[in-house]
Amino acid sequence: MKKFGFKHFVFAVVLLSLLVIIIMPGSNLIQYFIARSQIRADQKQIRELNAEIEQIDAKINQLKSNPDSLEKFAREQFQFAEPGDDVYIIEE
Repeated sequence: MKKFGFKHFVFAVVLLSLLVIIIMPGSNLIQYFIARSQIRADQKQIRELNAEIEQIDAKINQLKSNPDSLEKFAREQFQFAEPGDDVYIIEE
């Protein structure tokens, strides 16, 4: 029968401690990885929303700079019409 030395005992204690830290409910290590994953998802959503904001800002600038495009936008989006216009609304 072999005797386990002090090195083996320390290794076993360290390994057991690491396992407890990793798999224990409410572990800081598990919470870290969950939080890191959520941060990545939030950063992706921020990038997508910033891109959408840039598109909307470009559309606003276009509508402000060109009165004809503003009139067309108002007619299409809000069914505006000038007096005497025939308006046809086609619902999908």
